[in-house]
Parts: sequence; C-alpha cells; structure tokens
Amino acid sequence: MLDTATGNPAAHVRIRLFHGGQLLTDTLTNTDGRCDSPLLTDAAPGDYQLLYSIGDYFRCQGTPSTYLNEIPVHLPRTLKSPPPQRRHPKKKSHPQRNKVRFSRNDHRSFTKGSDCPAQRRAGA
Repeated sequence: MLDTATGNPAAHVRIRLFHGGQLLTDTLTNTDGRCDSPLLTDAAPGDYQLLYSIGDYFRCQGTPSTYLNEIPVHLPRTLKSPPPQRRHPKKKSHPQRNKVRFSRNDHRSFTKGSDCPAQRRAGA
C-alpha cells in the first residue's frame, strides 16, 4: 500500500478480510506497505470484503482524515472453470496473408502508371 501524498509505503495500516460477515484475517501492513503473509490461501465462493482502516493510519501520521475512516472493497468470488490450456504452440501467420490488398480499381490505377492510389485521389 502506498501513501500517495508522501510517495512512501503506508506502514501499519490495519486490513481486515471478511467472508459473509465473518472475520477471516486481521493484519497490519509492514514497513514496505505490504502484508507479511497472504490474506487468503483458499477462496470459497461467496462475497468477500476487504476493510482498510485508513483513518488510524492518518492519525498516526499526524494528519487526521476528515472524511475517510475505513475503506471497504467488495470482492465477489464465483466458481469458474480455469481457462483451457493450449496443447500446441500458437501458429505463426503466413507472410502472404499479411499483405495489404487493394480493390480492383486500385490495382488498375497501378497498371496505368500511377504511383499510389492515395496520390491519385489527392490530385497529386
């Protein structure tokens, strides 16, 4: 977590993780602004909520927040199947398929001696 006002890590911010109203994790950020361990290792389906106690952090810094005390972040979790694994490496596109194609009129203009269809249209 970063204190964007100072550009420094936000140390000692209380973070709580809830699942269905039940407290799962209650921790503080370290001096690098990170948690020492993962907040969650095995996520069951349902609604999760992270609650950042940012008001306490600002009070400890000597700049009490007038409007922020806690910041809730809601995280819905649903069961989804993992994305399919590729069995074969992605094929490279054929160089002939990447060529620019012209309409018949553009092709005819080349055969009549014009340098470029865009120049012909621009009146050059």
